[in-house]
Amino acid sequence: MFTSFENNPQLVSAGFSVEACRLMALASKIAYEKGSEANRLCVFHGADAFDFVDDSRTDTQLFIAARGLDVVVSFRGTEDVRDAITDLQLRKVIWHGQLVHHGFAAAFAAIEERLHAILLNHFVTRSGDIRIWFTGHSLGGALTSLAVVAAREWGLPVHGVYSFGSPRVGSSEFAIHYDCKDLGLHDKTFRVVHEEDIVPRIISKAAGYTHVGQEIFLNAFGGVEVDPPLFGKVLSDGYGIWRAFLAKSCGKDALLDFLQDHYINSYIERLNVNR
Repeated sequence: MFTSFENNPQLVSAGFSVEACRLMALASKIAYEKGSEANRLCVFHGADAFDFVDDSRTDTQLFIAARGLDVVVSFRGTEDVRDAITDLQLRKVIWHGQLVHHGFAAAFAAIEERLHAILLNHFVTRSGDIRIWFTGHSLGGALTSLAVVAAREWGLPVHGVYSFGSPRVGSSEFAIHYDCKDLGLHDKTFRVVHEEDIVPRIISKAAGYTHVGQEIFLNAFGGVEVDPPLFGKVLSDGYGIWRAFLAKSCGKDALLDFLQDHYINSYIERLNVNR
């Protein structure tokens, strides 16, 4: 992972890259491991520094790993898709002047000071212009959006943001603040959605929530689309639903097929095909 950044300048250029996306998905998967195993895997992939943050009260977990000028911040998501759907409540609170989901705000507040200290240390001790990458899967993707806002307010550089299967995080005003009005993070943020993944849809616009960044849609036909039109998503969903129920007629669980679209391994397998 980290040696790839050094050996392939295209990975660190501005704009979306399937290979950078694949590496961030791998980092998101590593975030599900316990601290010692996450450390071992990051070192295996070339990291020369590793920090692990775990708040047991809010069950918030992330790691910060680095090599050279590249620093990766990866948040763990929920380990059970059904729990993610059940536990999501719609109440908003004011966070950094914006309305966001209260559960996400509470989880991030639990680790904010520690994250700030670690990133500031990398910023001070690593020579040159560091590149900070943020990533996370599922609820980890939601926390990634908050971390990026905080990092910009701390005066730290944000190089790229890749989330996978992230739910909506805040209000339309929060999305405007994030994308263009104040922070200008739209062009750095790639919100990846795999086929019929349900989690990006369960906190709806009707409830007053809006997605941030650019959508990278891994459609059911095998393609990769940036901010696809609604018609194209409907076609992909229709095909995916037909395929799932065809599988059901062969004795498979159609609901399980939809839930599998959300798993981080499904994202990685798909990105490996699209390399």
